[in-house]
Amino acid sequence: DIDGQDLYSGKAFHSAQWEKSADLNGASVAIVGNAASAIQLIPEISKVAKRLTVYHRTPNWIINKGDRPYSRFEKRLGKVIPAYSSFYRFLIWMQGEFGLWPAIQGKTLQSYILRSQHHKKLKAAFPDDPDIREKLTPDYPIGARRILLSDKYIPSLAEENVDIVFDGIEALTRTGIAAGGVDRQHDIIVYATGFHTNPFLKEIDVVGEGGQTIRERWRDGAEAYLGTMVSGFPNLFTLYGPNTNTGHTSIVYKLEQQFSLILQLLNAAEGGTVRVRRDAEAAYNADIQERLTATAWADIGDSWYMDGKKITNNWPGSSREFKRRLTRPNFDHFEFGPKELPPEG
Repeated sequence: DIDGQDLYSGKAFHSAQWEKSADLNGASVAIVGNAASAIQLIPEISKVAKRLTVYHRTPNWIINKGDRPYSRFEKRLGKVIPAYSSFYRFLIWMQGEFGLWPAIQGKTLQSYILRSQHHKKLKAAFPDDPDIREKLTPDYPIGARRILLSDKYIPSLAEENVDIVFDGIEALTRTGIAAGGVDRQHDIIVYATGFHTNPFLKEIDVVGEGGQTIRERWRDGAEAYLGTMVSGFPNLFTLYGPNTNTGHTSIVYKLEQQFSLILQLLNAAEGGTVRVRRDAEAAYNADIQERLTATAWADIGDSWYMDGKKITNNWPGSSREFKRRLTRPNFDHFEFGPKELPPEG
């Protein structure tokens, strides 16, 4: 919510609810935000807008993405030799596991390499402007907030038709945005301001044993055993649940391990019920939160990884550990019972 939103007469919408009738060609466009959504929008909009103004808040660490079209030969090779595609995927996994993850842990060499990528992009885009390079450089450890990948974003900020406003937004006016005592006119405003990541299952009512809801259970921050089961909620499985997010590897990879765990539990239940033991869940989450204090995510006071002071989103270990723990679960941490029928009526 920003003061004056009801006064603005142009088109304004969130990036996730794109207004298809909005014509950006030759328009004066404002982007509010500069993180994961915005870095995808800004390079493309800068190509067509007459003027693009980026209202910039906390800077992010930007590293190389290295995207390119696959050649016809590579596509053919992957089709004829499936192992080639598997090896290519393995190399991408290696970059995250042994490059990004050590940086998030605070390892000096990997942190330096990733920071250098960011600084090199800034130096190339703004060679004669140390002030703007400083403003676009984070003051927190790399990994504390989401590391962003883009080869286009920083160069697009240096385009002649792009302005960066570092002043906080004061209000919307009838014709644009007031910030830093200046009222700038815009035909279109795009909010690239993120999404609700907490609380988990914000829009869904789930009722467990004794009538307790998942919202009540998670009122002090979401938690689950291996990010997949919650005690008191038999046969409820959560994919991409609490503390399964990652700052360095593929969520698809994480989901594959969760599928493995769920299928093993369903097979063991033989059509009956499966519960995670409350003591096992409590011990697991106490260990998870203690380990998270040693990561970069604990070095800042507020981020989308957190619910209050509790880090509810991220996994504190490597993806190798995640795979090991979920594909080889400790069945003593679960209770299996006969199939339970709902009460009549």
